[in-house]
Amino acid sequence: MTGSVHRYHVEKDAVVGSKHIKDATIPYGKLESNTIQFIIPLQLIKDANGLAADSVGVKYTSGKFKINTRHLKNAIIRATWTASAADSVTAIELYNVTDGSIVGSISGNTGTDLESSDLAGAITDGDMYELRVDVTTASATAGATTSVAYAILELTYGIS
Repeated sequence: MTGSVHRYHVEKDAVVGSKHIKDATIPYGKLESNTIQFIIPLQLIKDANGLAADSVGVKYTSGKFKINTRHLKNAIIRATWTASAADSVTAIELYNVTDGSIVGSISGNTGTDLESSDLAGAITDGDMYELRVDVTTASATAGATTSVAYAILELTYGIS
């Protein structure tokens, strides 16, 4: 068996860096954009079944939360829901409680793993938010319902 020996040369102080950087660390500014990414899925609604769809209005709200926007690269809503009647429309909304506005939503009579567009640019650091189920078009069928299997807010952060 034949092998080869590889030798590498490291310049003096190449790893040490400057006095403001801890020895053997990589400075933040030297990392490529989004070198380190992590995704945080917040499951805010689960098994919200039998919500009235024969009248319009908000039928369910998650708990309230804040979103830290530092290094936030992407924020999407993803959800699955069904309806007992074909003529209702349900929206899963990210709602800004602080200023009373809808940041973004996905909607339809039903949806399976439906995703919103990126909402990160519309999120304000320090504001209070909630995810909610809003029937925007009522069914003409008395007793019609909508059921949400799950709704999450997926936050992607990129460090660098």
